[in-house]
Amino acid sequence: MRHLLLVLLAALFVVPIAAAAEKKELGNKGRKYIFWGFNRGYNSDADLTVRSPDGTFTIHDARGEDRPSQDVSSYFSTTAQYNVRFGWFVSDRWAIEVGTDHMKWVFDNSRSYDITGSYGRQVWIDGTQVDFATAQAMQDARFLEVEHSDGYNYVHSSAQYFYPIVVKDDKRWSLVGSLGGGAGLLYPKTRVQIWDQATNEPRDVDNRFKVSGYGIDVEAKLRFIYRSFFIEAASRHVLGKINDAPFLGSDGSISQSAIYTSEVILGIGGHFGGRKHRR
Repeated sequence: MRHLLLVLLAALFVVPIAAAAEKKELGNKGRKYIFWGFNRGYNSDADLTVRSPDGTFTIHDARGEDRPSQDVSSYFSTTAQYNVRFGWFVSDRWAIEVGTDHMKWVFDNSRSYDITGSYGRQVWIDGTQVDFATAQAMQDARFLEVEHSDGYNYVHSSAQYFYPIVVKDDKRWSLVGSLGGGAGLLYPKTRVQIWDQATNEPRDVDNRFKVSGYGIDVEAKLRFIYRSFFIEAASRHVLGKINDAPFLGSDGSISQSAIYTSEVILGIGGHFGGRKHRR
């Protein structure tokens, strides 16, 4: 899947060079569009730092995975990893776009990690209570669960340049590509479980939504258009930085080093307003 992502990205950046001489008008100026789709995401490793009244510690190169739903019916709700966008063509080939990427970032605590810093409570690992220093020596982070699973939301705006690949003379259908980039805010809903109580029970808080960071993005996509409707496939790349996500409510915070996320997106949409294609 990652190789397919790279191939798609490379192709979409090469095609505009071959299409640069294409002067055919797309008839887009003044039109608007909406899009709804779904994604799979692939994240780079990133340091995860917890700050709390009991101490501050960092799990280095923490791995975060997405969590696609296994229930097909969820793809008709907002529990799936979805993408929604609204765009407005300010010229024939340039559009301004706003939207939200509902991604997910779930900490994989099953791996071995370097853990630095200190924490003033004992923690539970595999049913045994140990000093935090022992967990550090074991490189075992199973005492902590962190997930931006509702989700790792990226609210953004961008500029998109559309170029023709194939456009039928009657414009009933066409294949176009686009390149774009923008910036936005990370608005996660973070759930935390930490196994640090006297009994073998976690402190478990499903925190509220909070603006916790920011990001920048680039994107390449293919759009097959039939009359006013379209199917779109995209390769999207987000560099995000979490600065201040909640830990246990107002009790502490979580920050992360820069996370690079690649998304593969597939969805449907429609154009409306402006000039209509001839039929």
